[in-house]
Amino acid sequence: VLIFINCAYVRWGTLVQDIFTYAKLMALILVIIMGAVKISSGETRNMDAPFEGSSTEPGAIALALYSALFSYSGWDTLNFVTEEIQNPER
Repeated sequence: VLIFINCAYVRWGTLVQDIFTYAKLMALILVIIMGAVKISSGETRNMDAPFEGSSTEPGAIALALYSALFSYSGWDTLNFVTEEIQNPER
């Protein structure tokens, strides 16, 4: 659905991207505020061993980084493709 919106109507694609950006920023702000509230109320038991059970193997770290970069590459590419459109009002 998002691909169709971006290909068919550039302005709608921009609007959808703006709405998602604002939603992500609001969610990030909410997570930060809730974390500060929990820490200030004394709930710090999860910080005793924060990386317990985590993998330190280079392959697992590389896979995690690659997965994160792959998920963001679409939005980055979209900006370059939108810039190349000659007459979006047509």
